[in-house]
Amino acid sequence: TAPVITINGPQGRTANKDTKFEMTVVEANGLSSVQCRLTPVETNFKDCTSLKADYTELTSGPYKFDVKATDRAGNVAEKSQSFTIDTTVPTVTLTK
Repeated sequence: TAPVITINGPQGRTANKDTKFEMTVVEANGLSSVQCRLTPVETNFKDCTSLKADYTELTSGPYKFDVKATDRAGNVAEKSQSFTIDTTVPTVTLTK
């Protein structure tokens, strides 16, 4: 059976340019690897066996955080979470 992945991090729309992700991976037979990436910032997966990933000073736009976990039997699970950073200051117009 493939691992079960849970991602805790930004979802939907946020104004925060600094993001943190924490992952939980449940696997009874032990994990071989946990990898993650934030697109479009990273094109390749990186080691995420710490089950944490932090990013700072991201620009406005859409992002997708991908996690891939492989157990010792070779079963692979993948999970993604999308969000958008919007740092646009709203315009206010007052009328009489």
